[in-house]
Parts: sequence; structure tokens; C-alpha cells
Amino acid sequence: MSASTNEQPLSVGGMALDMRKDRIGVVMDLTPTRVHLRPGGGGLEWEADPGHVRPASGAEVLRARVALIDAARGLTLEGAREHG
Repeated sequence: MSASTNEQPLSVGGMALDMRKDRIGVVMDLTPTRVHLRPGGGGLEWEADPGHVRPASGAEVLRARVALIDAARGLTLEGAREHG
């Protein structure tokens, strides 16, 4: 734990924010040069530079989970059902 930021280090299975893509994902693998992330709801993994990835905050994780639930229900950001 860093004394200045009080952040936990990245760990496999933890949620992290790819700051370059502004995406939250589950850490699938860590190497000295790459972090492998997968969307929380499943999907294709992507790679990120460790210097641009940090552990997601509780609020960021909650926001991502709510977005997944809303997407599964067919809700848009405005709260209306999509037609189709």
C-alpha cells in the first residue's frame, strides 16, 4: 500500500481503471510491461501499459456494475428503454 495514495496494488481478479481508455476491467494477468484486462460483464480482453492502470475506486466499481445491469435491462443513460 502506498502511504501517499492509500491505494492497494493491482492484483489478478481485482478491478482496475485503464486511464488511457477510461475503461474499468477485471485484471486477468500482470506482467512487468502489460496489464491484461477483461470487461466486468465478459468480452474480449485488452492490454494496457501498467503506468496507465490503477486500482478502481469503490465508486468506479459501483458505477461499472450499475451500467452492466442497466445494459442487461436495455436501459439507456437517460433511463428510457431502447426500441428495437
